[in-house]
Amino acid sequence: MKIDRRLFLGMSVSIVPFLTENAVAEEVSVNETFLQSSWLAWKKKFLLDNGRVVDAYQQLSSHSEGQGYGMVLSALMNDLDTCKKIYSWTLENLAIRSDNLLAWRWMPDTTAPVLDLNNSSDFCLGVHPCKATSQY
Repeated sequence: MKIDRRLFLGMSVSIVPFLTENAVAEEVSVNETFLQSSWLAWKKKFLLDNGRVVDAYQQLSSHSEGQGYGMVLSALMNDLDTCKKIYSWTLENLAIRSDNLLAWRWMPDTTAPVLDLNNSSDFCLGVHPCKATSQY
């Protein structure tokens, strides 16, 4: 089964109101150890220490969509340090357009890592959960 990433991100953002302290939640049985180990495995495979989410299947590039996805996951896991690292890397490396939109792809090991200045708004889906779960 193939998962539509944009649909997943949109659905993920819709749970943000339930992540706040003031939300009333029913008791949910979740294996927190499994979730935490899955999150650590995801970070080990796709996230560099500087906050860059690596697309291992596309020449080790990074995309605004992947950065946003990483921020959604870090917000869901209440890993705000990681959320801030991803946010910072994205602003430093993809926020290079004059219109405040992000470039969509960053390529490592090139003299000009952003060759295509086309924009993308996928990252915005990740910013809001991080802001909602922290005092950003």
